[in-house]
Amino acid sequence: MKAGGEEEIKQENFRYEGPRPQTKEAAVVMLADSVEAAVRSMTDKTEGKIEGLIRKIIKDKLDDGQLDMCQLTLSDLDTIANSFMRVLSGYFHAREQYPEIKESLKKDIFIEEKEEYNKEKDLEVKRTGGGKKLDNN
Repeated sequence: MKAGGEEEIKQENFRYEGPRPQTKEAAVVMLADSVEAAVRSMTDKTEGKIEGLIRKIIKDKLDDGQLDMCQLTLSDLDTIANSFMRVLSGYFHAREQYPEIKESLKKDIFIEEKEEYNKEKDLEVKRTGGGKKLDNN
């Protein structure tokens, strides 16, 4: 126990007890799993922060000896990091709504001439996520 009644966190409780990766493919899967989970938990996902986290995780795994048995070179690890960056930067970037769509939604929700609130349209936007209904006939 630490001072103040807090329980000490032991790293062993969070370590995988299985064998270290012995193939390049197994190591890539291990790294991808770690990186994806860490990037998902980030609150501020900028390209620079994502890249820094990816490279830190790879370095930590390397320093910890978890990649000792898989024959990955430093060049391989750099290629892996760049690949993760390409995939995760595209996957987690925030999308801005197109201005025409944003204005269209505003006009539909608030009737401009009368400055009245269109409750029906607002509910439809919330229910459908702003998308238009398709007529399947």
